[in-house]
Amino acid sequence: MFISLGLIVAGYILASRDKQIVEPVFAGDPTYVSCMSNAMAPYMNALCGAKRAGELNGIKLLSPAWNVSNDTFEQFIPAMQAAGADFGCMDGIAVNIYNDGAAGGNNGDTWKIRQYINDKVRDYFQTEDLYLTETGMVETKRIQTPRPIAVANLKAELGALSVDDQIKALLIFNAFQTNPDSSFTHSYLSVNEIVDMCGSGGCGGKIGVNSARGFAQTFDYYDNLAASSSKFNLEIAEKDKAGATVQGINAALAKGAKTIVRIGIGDNGGGFYDVNNYIAYLKYLRQHTSGDFFAIAGPNEPDSETWIAPQCSGGTPPNDGGFDPDNPSNQPNTPICTIASPYVFGANVGHPGSLEEQNLVANAGGT
Repeated sequence: MFISLGLIVAGYILASRDKQIVEPVFAGDPTYVSCMSNAMAPYMNALCGAKRAGELNGIKLLSPAWNVSNDTFEQFIPAMQAAGADFGCMDGIAVNIYNDGAAGGNNGDTWKIRQYINDKVRDYFQTEDLYLTETGMVETKRIQTPRPIAVANLKAELGALSVDDQIKALLIFNAFQTNPDSSFTHSYLSVNEIVDMCGSGGCGGKIGVNSARGFAQTFDYYDNLAASSSKFNLEIAEKDKAGATVQGINAALAKGAKTIVRIGIGDNGGGFYDVNNYIAYLKYLRQHTSGDFFAIAGPNEPDSETWIAPQCSGGTPPNDGGFDPDNPSNQPNTPICTIASPYVFGANVGHPGSLEEQNLVANAGGT
């Protein structure tokens, strides 16, 4: 496997952590929430059906990842239940929770991770396994908490959550600075800082890193997973780049970390608008990976990411085409530098890219 620094294409960078600023105006509209839930529930249930049919052995399914700091969390879960979502089929519930500067409305309150879990998440999920697919120190940005204090606050939260049996994973968002977007600097941590927070046991085997990037990363990224005792990794997949996804999952496994596969950014589903594409893709990944992994069964933060149901925000469904395992870029051992098309969501595997691509990397960044 040959992995090198990849490409971030402007316009497909992840949504900013300042949710109250960037979320669409329709996010809190009950009609929008219902519309999205009516699309997400059957999507999730289709993956459940494939799992129960034995088609996804070795893959653990997580729910769509909920932005718990947003008030729409309390709207989405009942709406999903009303739409028939089979949460009982999920191997865990994915939630994004930070030491924050606001409680769902930028009202000046300072909430910590455990408060969100106790006062919001456990209102709906008392016993289900919880996977924090994003966590960190947004308070450094929202309310300008001095970084040493924010680091100490995060250490306290991680320490408590490491002995909470309901919590299974704690992934620090963009900890290793893999995404250069200036909006994502709030939770940068060094390997030594993670070790100081979590010890050699990695917070009870729960600590991990959300790369905030598409598959796959540089060798240094996976080395840092091992050095920080991280047991979880998250990267973003594309339908026509399965080769990179296989290589990223295997690279993380070789360093002792299991990967959580995320799909979609904003209004771009990465080719997975049709759930059958996703099912075929996951089956293909498992045939070529060296161990088990996780997959999120829907969008990340549907309050602001609309790809699964573009009609809910005035858009139209894409024409993605099917999943083609014979596509050269889907081959697990193909040198990706031979593929002309760039990786929309992140990394090219195998080369630094053309001069044009390198310029895009240099110029990428948030506002």
